[in-house]
Amino acid sequence: EGDGTCSVSGDINASGTILFNKSIALSGDVKFTSTGTTTFNSDISGLHDITVQGNAVTSGTVEISTNSLNAKGKFTNTGNLTNKTTINADKDFTNSGTWLTDTNDKVIFNGAGNQTFNSGNGTYSSVEENKTSGSLTINDSANVTAFTITNATSTVFSNAQTIGTLEINSGGTTTFNGFAEITTLTDYSSSGDIAFNAGGIIKTDTVFNTTGILTFGSSSDTFIFATSSSANPADKNITHTAGQTIITGKLKGATQTFASTTLSGTLDAENAVTISTATINGASTIKSNSINFIGAISGLGKELTLESTGSSANISIKDTSLKTLTFTAQSPASTTLTLTGTLTTADTITFPYPATIDGTIISQNGNAVFNSALILAADSAIGDSTHKTPFIVSKDSTVNLQNNSLSVKGSSLFLGKLNASGSSGGLVVDKDFVISHATGTDKTEINAPVEAENIVLYKGELAANANMT
Repeated sequence: EGDGTCSVSGDINASGTILFNKSIALSGDVKFTSTGTTTFNSDISGLHDITVQGNAVTSGTVEISTNSLNAKGKFTNTGNLTNKTTINADKDFTNSGTWLTDTNDKVIFNGAGNQTFNSGNGTYSSVEENKTSGSLTINDSANVTAFTITNATSTVFSNAQTIGTLEINSGGTTTFNGFAEITTLTDYSSSGDIAFNAGGIIKTDTVFNTTGILTFGSSSDTFIFATSSSANPADKNITHTAGQTIITGKLKGATQTFASTTLSGTLDAENAVTISTATINGASTIKSNSINFIGAISGLGKELTLESTGSSANISIKDTSLKTLTFTAQSPASTTLTLTGTLTTADTITFPYPATIDGTIISQNGNAVFNSALILAADSAIGDSTHKTPFIVSKDSTVNLQNNSLSVKGSSLFLGKLNASGSSGGLVVDKDFVISHATGTDKTEINAPVEAENIVLYKGELAANANMT
């Protein structure tokens, strides 16, 4: 036990507790070994290392300005602590007092077993996790200027966190179960799985490089990439093309780019959303000026709404299988749809805006309805041998075959105009080609060859300027 200003070096061993009520000045490296607790009630200084073999407690008003403090047992602060050194924590770390941060303040978790960081809602300059085994759980709502995960197997942030710069090198799994406010996030291919389960904000453009799974939220949460939470629209970008992304709830960002994506929520992007492949796990909505699916969309029992939000918008999809696909637009007159591959829905699919197709459109239990212009980019089909999808073209809609053939495996109700720009352009209907307008003065205009099992005119006018057989 010391009672005064002490100059200390070497090893101090005690069978019970070690207590320092006044300042310690290190004249060399020192090691305290105790079966109980080593307690510091005043300042610790000196350009040397201090090691506490056993539990360490700082109480009262304490300033630590040594080279480092190595806590081999539990470390607890119950007083007013100003930390100006690096604390290496092998066990649990608890701040139940006041943590007065300094630019040299650093805490490193490097224990072999599971560790808990009870931050006490303090403000920390630098925290690092460098563990090859065991987990780290961060409780309370810490404010950390720089948090680095150098090596980890499992890192869990249990409560809301505010982090200036977060760097994840080799992360195993990193999980935020509270709201995450992060200014800048940097990760690498080796960063592992990253999950934001309770909403949050990242305030800079972010490219996630991890090949692991990136997860956003629960159904009631919103995660934003923006300068501030009040930014409307969100003005920062997110990219994750190195691994799978799972999105539940709402994700907002200016431009969003993903590879393999599982969606059961809402993507809200001011500029563009680009997705390589998508699995729709629940009713979902994507809102953006530009929506581009490079690869397939799957989810035959699910519903997807694609909403164009800009003044000149394009929606592009490929090889899609859904229960319901709905298109909406804030500026319908300037919205275009592009479809390639096979589009399959269980219910009726309606195209309210100009559409260009190169492939097959199948509605298993309903119709394919075109309420605006349809352009064929290549030979295409409506329905297949199993699903004889009716092809409905509304009044004032124009089908432009260009120099391509459109094969309809079922019947067609055709109330608009049919055009072709080449001799190979033609419409082939396996069943009935029907004209049945609301009034007798409405007209169907045919300017390209039509072949059908039956051509039926119930009501309205027909202007046939090409062969109909």
